[in-house]
Amino acid sequence: MCHRRRSVRLNELRCIKERMRDLKKKISDLSAGLVAGTRDDLMILEKQMEDLKESGCPGREKAAGCQERMIILGHEQPATK
Repeated sequence: MCHRRRSVRLNELRCIKERMRDLKKKISDLSAGLVAGTRDDLMILEKQMEDLKESGCPGREKAAGCQERMIILGHEQPATK
Protein backbone atom coordinates (compact mmCIF):
# COMPACT_ATOMS: atom_id res chain seq x y z
CA MET A 1 0.00 0.00 0.00
CA CYS A 2 1.49 3.35 -0.98
CA HIS A 3 2.27 5.93 1.67
CA ARG A 4 -0.28 8.45 0.32
CA ARG A 5 -3.13 5.93 0.36
CA ARG A 6 -2.16 4.83 3.85
CA SER A 7 -2.13 8.43 5.08
CA VAL A 8 -5.54 9.16 3.54
CA ARG A 9 -7.05 6.02 5.08
CA LEU A 10 -5.51 6.77 8.46
CA ASN A 11 -6.99 10.28 8.40
CA GLU A 12 -10.39 8.81 7.51
CA LEU A 13 -10.14 6.43 10.45
CA ARG A 14 -9.15 9.26 12.78
CA CYS A 15 -12.22 11.24 11.69
CA ILE A 16 -14.44 8.21 12.30
CA LYS A 17 -12.87 7.69 15.72
CA GLU A 18 -13.46 11.34 16.69
CA ARG A 19 -17.08 11.21 15.54
CA MET A 20 -17.57 7.95 17.50
CA ARG A 21 -16.16 9.62 20.60
CA ASP A 22 -18.60 12.54 20.20
CA LEU A 23 -21.57 10.22 19.68
CA LYS A 24 -20.64 8.08 22.71
CA LYS A 25 -20.50 11.22 24.87
CA LYS A 26 -23.87 12.43 23.60
CA ILE A 27 -25.42 9.02 24.23
CA SER A 28 -23.92 8.88 27.72
CA ASP A 29 -25.09 12.40 28.59
CA LEU A 30 -28.58 11.72 27.24
CA SER A 31 -28.84 8.39 29.08
CA ALA A 32 -27.70 9.97 32.34
CA GLY A 33 -30.22 12.80 32.00
CA LEU A 34 -27.50 15.45 31.80
CA VAL A 35 -29.06 16.85 28.62
CA ALA A 36 -32.69 17.08 27.57
CA GLY A 37 -33.85 14.54 25.04
CA THR A 38 -36.30 11.77 24.29
CA ARG A 39 -35.97 8.04 23.76
CA ASP A 40 -36.23 8.76 20.03
CA ASP A 41 -33.22 11.08 20.27
CA LEU A 42 -31.25 8.29 21.93
CA MET A 43 -32.26 5.81 19.24
CA ILE A 44 -31.20 8.27 16.52
CA LEU A 45 -27.76 8.68 18.12
CA GLU A 46 -27.35 4.92 18.47
CA LYS A 47 -28.29 4.45 14.79
CA GLN A 48 -25.74 7.10 13.79
CA MET A 49 -23.09 5.23 15.76
CA GLU A 50 -24.03 1.93 14.11
CA ASP A 51 -23.83 3.57 10.66
CA LEU A 52 -20.46 5.05 11.54
CA LYS A 53 -19.12 1.64 12.57
CA GLU A 54 -20.24 0.25 9.22
CA SER A 55 -18.52 3.08 7.36
CA GLY A 56 -15.22 2.06 8.99
CA CYS A 57 -15.50 -1.57 7.83
CA PRO A 58 -18.47 -2.04 5.50
CA GLY A 59 -20.27 -5.37 4.99
CA ARG A 60 -18.61 -7.98 2.76
CA GLU A 61 -15.28 -6.21 2.82
CA LYS A 62 -15.22 -6.11 6.61
CA ALA A 63 -12.48 -8.69 7.19
CA ALA A 64 -10.17 -7.31 4.50
CA GLY A 65 -10.92 -3.73 5.50
CA CYS A 66 -10.29 -4.39 9.15
CA GLN A 67 -7.05 -6.18 8.35
CA GLU A 68 -6.02 -3.20 6.22
CA ARG A 69 -6.83 -0.90 9.14
CA MET A 70 -4.73 -3.01 11.50
CA ILE A 71 -1.80 -2.76 9.05
CA ILE A 72 -2.26 1.01 8.70
CA LEU A 73 -2.33 1.43 12.47
CA GLY A 74 0.81 -0.69 12.78
CA HIS A 75 -0.78 -3.57 14.70
CA GLU A 76 -0.08 -6.11 11.93
CA GLN A 77 2.56 -6.51 9.26
CA PRO A 78 1.54 -6.60 5.60
CA ALA A 79 1.70 -10.01 3.93
CA THR A 80 4.74 -10.46 1.71
CA LYS A 81 4.42 -12.07 -1.69
